[in-house]
Amino acid sequence: MITCTYISGPCCVGKSTVASAVSDSFSSISFIRGDDYWRTYTGLQFEERALKTNQQILATLQDSHASDLLCEWVPSRGPFVAQLFELCVSARRQFLHVGLTAPIAVLQLRMRERDGVEDPVVRAVSAPEQQTRYDCMVFDTEKETTASIADEVSKWILSNKELKAMRDPAP
Repeated sequence: MITCTYISGPCCVGKSTVASAVSDSFSSISFIRGDDYWRTYTGLQFEERALKTNQQILATLQDSHASDLLCEWVPSRGPFVAQLFELCVSARRQFLHVGLTAPIAVLQLRMRERDGVEDPVVRAVSAPEQQTRYDCMVFDTEKETTASIADEVSKWILSNKELKAMRDPAP
């Protein structure tokens, strides 16, 4: 089964850290980093920058021929997540949405440590809805370690690979 794992959540919640840990477990996984596209559009206003970033991520996912994809970006709900899911359905990919959360005070502390900003502004991002048409896991990164989150995500990817191997045995 080909897969797409989408890791979402607010700034400084640990998306890149978790995605890197999962990526380290799979040599063939293709890793799409939202921040790589975000940095490309630095001259644009926030809304247009977010729209362009979303479009680039979706186009990269659509053009990918990798068996397994790992994508990390901010939106946890809304049109972007719905479009991401629909692209996966059309490509016959199993889709997992991993939503990362943490209290605002924790996110502010992490941002202060990372960026050196005295009073960082952290935008709240809703956790993904768990009653969806696809698999969804939500983790609080203040309470759960990167290793334990990455382990759960890796287990999901492996279980889908095993299902594919059982359905499509090699000749």
